[in-house]
Amino acid sequence: MGMSIRLPTEPLIKFIDHHLADHDDIAKCRALGVSYSAYRKYRERQYISWKLADKLATNLGRHPIEIWGEWYKVCA
Repeated sequence: MGMSIRLPTEPLIKFIDHHLADHDDIAKCRALGVSYSAYRKYRERQYISWKLADKLATNLGRHPIEIWGEWYKVCA
């Protein structure tokens, strides 16, 4: 997998907003394992690297395919 592989942030944002709907932004940051400023950046970006996507999904206790259904198609 090359570093140029990027995934859209929209599925991550939808996942967070659905599964952490009753949490404030600080709790969402903790769940993702990132700072508040990083969280805001990720919400504003259209794409993130596959490595970051993997890390964020793992921090949420999920496999990336649970958030990005095309994970294997894009990253294989």
